[in-house]
Amino acid sequence: MSQPDWSGVPANSGWANKVYARYVPPAVLQQEVRADAFSKGIIDPRPLSIGDLLSGTFRAVRFAPGVMMGLTLVIALLSQLLALAFAFGTGNASFDLNDLLFGGTDAAWSSYMSSLGMSSLCTTLASVVASVYLTHAVFQGVLGREVKPPEALHVLRLRVWPVIVLTLLQYAVMMVAFGLWIAMIAVGVAGASAMIGLAILAVFGGIFVGGWLWVRLTFAVPAIVVEGLGPIQGLRRGWLLSRGIFGHVLGYRLLASILIGIAVGTVTQGFSVALGLFAGVIPAAMIAVTPIASVVSITLSAPLHEAVSTLLYVDARIRREGYDIELLETMTG
Repeated sequence: MSQPDWSGVPANSGWANKVYARYVPPAVLQQEVRADAFSKGIIDPRPLSIGDLLSGTFRAVRFAPGVMMGLTLVIALLSQLLALAFAFGTGNASFDLNDLLFGGTDAAWSSYMSSLGMSSLCTTLASVVASVYLTHAVFQGVLGREVKPPEALHVLRLRVWPVIVLTLLQYAVMMVAFGLWIAMIAVGVAGASAMIGLAILAVFGGIFVGGWLWVRLTFAVPAIVVEGLGPIQGLRRGWLLSRGIFGHVLGYRLLASILIGIAVGTVTQGFSVALGLFAGVIPAAMIAVTPIASVVSITLSAPLHEAVSTLLYVDARIRREGYDIELLETMTG
């Protein structure tokens, strides 16, 4: 008796030819697996083109709308309600619009700027909090899993503090760098003509360093949320992932940010203008212009920006670590 081949059918059997006739070459099989994986997740597990990035970003929002938009709206509302409570609690909401616009008294401007500052602080806090569950939802969307709000809140509870610590570290470094930058510009402007070159160098140098850090820190939050790292470990991991692909990440993220900014800015500006006209009739409503505009801005922009960062993180792991093979294995079970 002859030895059976891979199909378990004797080689001299008439069925062998039928078995081999149905054999699918590995390349075709790989394409079918990738097509099946693509139908489950928000991106095809391969190095991303700019089209893949943009389509995956909007697909991520549609994949889990309850988390991406619904939960973000709740977080944005809570943050701005906190800002309004601060404004009314400290008396900063009680100013006359005409006094602010035409009188320009110190009391009116102090109240308005204090309210504006608190709103900005709450907006930043809401963006940091939202980045945690949004990153988790987008990454799970890559794997083909839709995240529900209870799961998103559970991840938020576990990973929010490392992300907050990371944000504080980043702001501390930025403030020190900004202080040195302003000092160099001041010395150049106030000094002799030979020092003006120092001020010009400081301006362009600050722009370059800011853009460089913006790219190199892109993957810190995704590393903390996805890989369960601490703030320092996440910072180091993100820094290493971005090494060698600076231009790629800069170009993709810059283009995506411009497109998102234009879209969101158009909508937000429309709300601000409408609320400003309303505030002209009811002066007390002026205090609500910034918070409502902030709610709209966070709800629309935060999911898109975090989707871009998370997808670029996945793309970096694919390019540097061959992560697409692991993604295929996960997607296909």
